[in-house]
Amino acid sequence: METKNVIVGKIHGKEVTVCSGDRSDDAKSRLCYPKGRFDLHQGDKIDFTWGLTSGQEGMLAYNIWPS
Repeated sequence: METKNVIVGKIHGKEVTVCSGDRSDDAKSRLCYPKGRFDLHQGDKIDFTWGLTSGQEGMLAYNIWPS
């Protein structure tokens, strides 16, 4: 069954998706897999969105390492 509640990370104010969950695998739908390399600048923000169903709880923990 395909899940609709995947996590997606986008650079704030831009239509650039930096990561997203795997729609085809419920176990991986909450893991934000990178969509490539991005040149983030000081002050850039990443907006994360995801859906929860009734009774679910969520916590967001995310690290960014310089290359």
